[in-house]
Amino acid sequence: QARAPQLATTLTPPFVLGRDLSNEVGITYDPEKARALLTEAGYSDPSAFPPGTIIVNSAGDIATGAGFNMASAMAKMWKANLGVSVQVEDLKPPAFRERLKNNLPDMYRLGWVADVNDPDNFLREIFHSGSQVNYGKFSNSEFDQLVDRAKRSKDPVERQELYILAERLLCETEAAVMPLYRSTFP
Repeated sequence: QARAPQLATTLTPPFVLGRDLSNEVGITYDPEKARALLTEAGYSDPSAFPPGTIIVNSAGDIATGAGFNMASAMAKMWKANLGVSVQVEDLKPPAFRERLKNNLPDMYRLGWVADVNDPDNFLREIFHSGSQVNYGKFSNSEFDQLVDRAKRSKDPVERQELYILAERLLCETEAAVMPLYRSTFP
């Protein structure tokens, strides 16, 4: 049975990285700052912001429809707090993966379960520019170098430091991913 989800600001779970980076790395919930950034980007009137789409694949959810319901709740919060409109689409496999490969939406909800208990499985496996599951086509040479160096390193302290720098690039500087929560299974 799954434990209650925990909010997340980084991709790699604390027990995998060996350190909890919550609210230290990544972007925290701050609607006021988000509105200021929209204004800075030229959208002082949020209704002028182009409508977006988030796709989800709720097939296989532990609770039927959980992915769709969560994305719908987020879309409602974005509308209420920021004034932006986001449509939610629920696509079943294989249409979901085909859409990610061939017609990338504005946003998508994707979960990850580690094959091995190592930060590499979350960072390099998913977001390295050469990864086959890098659906958003994130490409940052500094990130690639950090995770490649971390994979090769035999020093646990150095590996952790390199992965933390990579997390900062991914979840804060580039904001290529928006971690929302973590679930753990016994």
